[in-house]
Amino acid sequence: MTRYETLLEVTVDEWEEGRGVVQVVDPDDADGAELRFCYYNADGRFTNRPLSLSPDEDAVERTTEMVENLGYVARTFDPEEIRELVDTLGEDRVVDLARLVDTLGEARLAEVLQD
Repeated sequence: MTRYETLLEVTVDEWEEGRGVVQVVDPDDADGAELRFCYYNADGRFTNRPLSLSPDEDAVERTTEMVENLGYVARTFDPEEIRELVDTLGEDRVVDLARLVDTLGEARLAEVLQD
């Protein structure tokens, strides 16, 4: 059975029975980071079943944004680099930077960081 190390996690929907998250994970049987969709019960326990989301506009928009942003992180950095980013900056800051890349583009972000 594949084991996953969670590198980043963002909640995309919440309800009384639990919450849905998008994660960047490092599977023990793969060479790079992957995205995983998970569900946690209200008591915080992982549930091994597919994530179902509310079709409301906010939940869909948050999920789409996080798939794009976390997908960028998983594509661009190897798992060790992601660990270092999270350890240095924290999860929220890494997600914020991924959002900036999505909004500004890589070239513009590089300009902003050099100023």
